[in-house]
Amino acid sequence: MTTNTGNNINFEEVNRRIAENIELIYDRLNIHHISHGNRVSIVCPYHYGTKDTSLNVFTDRGNVVCWTRHCEVTQSKWVLNLIAYIRRQPLLETVRWVEETLKLSFSEIDESYKEVTSFSRSVSLLNKMPKKHINIDREYVRKSLQIPSIRFI
Repeated sequence: MTTNTGNNINFEEVNRRIAENIELIYDRLNIHHISHGNRVSIVCPYHYGTKDTSLNVFTDRGNVVCWTRHCEVTQSKWVLNLIAYIRRQPLLETVRWVEETLKLSFSEIDESYKEVTSFSRSVSLLNKMPKKHINIDREYVRKSLQIPSIRFI
């Protein structure tokens, strides 16, 4: 169950932990799934697809992608929201269910938290994440260029 540590729950951490254990959660929900290394596929529950591989959860990042209709654009890219949608329960109840299922304990849940369901909300959360900047020097680029390119010949 939840512990009262005085801190609000880190929903990004919850999302990551769900993604790491998504096969266990699918088993608990009796959902047929197929594992492909760093992703697990199911039939898309948003548009009720017919392909077993239409919706994918990437276990290393915790994001959801529907290869058929890109339902994650209108729904959510978070696996936490996917589980809440499948269970037809609010997000906070889903977090409590995940705690019980995975035998984990998260920080105190902020009851004023609004569910991450809109695309703009998801983007704003992603924009808050630290960005990695990679500088590539000119010499490296010059060594790797092939003129004329084989693709255009």
